[in-house]
Amino acid sequence: MLAVGAFFAVSGLAACGSSSDSPTTASGSSTSSTAAADKGPITIGVASGTTGPISFFDAPALEGAKLAVADINAKGGVDGRQLKIVTADHKSDTTQIVPAALKVLESGADVVLGSCDYDFANPAARTAQAKGKLALACAGSPVFGKQGVGPLAFNAYAGTPTEGAVMAQFAMDKGWKTAYALEDQGLEYSKTTCKYFREAYEALGGKIVGYDVFKNDDPSIASQVTKLKNAKPSFVALCSYTPGGASAVKQIRDAGVDAPIIGGGAFDGTYWLKGIPNLKDFYNPSFGTVGNEKDPARAKMFADYKTATGADPVSATYPVMGYTMVELVADAVQKAGGKTDGKSLQTALESFKDVKTMGGLMTFTPDCHVALGRPLLINEIKNGKDTLVTEIKPTAVPKSPC
Repeated sequence: MLAVGAFFAVSGLAACGSSSDSPTTASGSSTSSTAAADKGPITIGVASGTTGPISFFDAPALEGAKLAVADINAKGGVDGRQLKIVTADHKSDTTQIVPAALKVLESGADVVLGSCDYDFANPAARTAQAKGKLALACAGSPVFGKQGVGPLAFNAYAGTPTEGAVMAQFAMDKGWKTAYALEDQGLEYSKTTCKYFREAYEALGGKIVGYDVFKNDDPSIASQVTKLKNAKPSFVALCSYTPGGASAVKQIRDAGVDAPIIGGGAFDGTYWLKGIPNLKDFYNPSFGTVGNEKDPARAKMFADYKTATGADPVSATYPVMGYTMVELVADAVQKAGGKTDGKSLQTALESFKDVKTMGGLMTFTPDCHVALGRPLLINEIKNGKDTLVTEIKPTAVPKSPC
């Protein structure tokens, strides 16, 4: 969910993924039986941006995928078959996405996992689909799925219709009846977050008292902030992502606007707080709470992440998404009786109803390949840390391409 704009460095993050152009492999240490070995491993190709700006999201997602592979293999794999990961880094360069997808396919990938953003995941998914392979991503835009990409594309993320609905419902639960929506037009993710937020908020009885747009690489949004300040909303809905989103938050607070801000899910984590260390009254949807996690399974995964990388994940959502995508692959292969061709896995996933994963209960249908409508956590930035506030399952999700 990040544009190829200015690079917003995060110490140690690049170490979570491979920086090589060539495919690399990772698998669990346990061995399969002789019969299972005859079948060979189930190979998951990850064509994502583990270096460059999109690495904020893709590097932690890859690490989560590796942890899922290790956990599943330690339990015997899928009907005795081990999972294996092969990777290729597209370096957050849109011209390198298709070559990266082809590299993992040439390395034997049965399934291709793409970036956590539609703009970056779409080319890889189309490349996989052209080869008859299933493609999974954790993209915000609901366009990533059957309608927007094709029948072999599935989206493990809850989608911006869910995200926007959760933001709206949280605001109404807080009694915030007026909103100013500030939309970053850099990506489909940020544009659709605001679209669905506005629809959901007004459907719940809220009033949009102002709406403006900016681009992630705008050096200043002074005119937008002035309009926002004059509108005096109950809160600000900020549909953006780092680094421009962090700059927008700072400019809003520097202008003396102290109204609560609800950011999109791309703000998950605290890595972007440099320069605004005393930020408060900032909220965002998430799939976990690093350092303050209440769910035992996620807490273990975050601990394993730290053991593997030497540092806590900079956000909760992206490791969870990486882990979840691998779980979905494993469950689909088992449901398909061991088959790994795209059509068999498509049929298996389309039958999923409330299948338990690290990312929550997953449901897909023949018409909708996006896991819409499931609950999201709301975290608050407090004293430089993420703090869990509540969990919200939206009562209604705006109509989307699904």
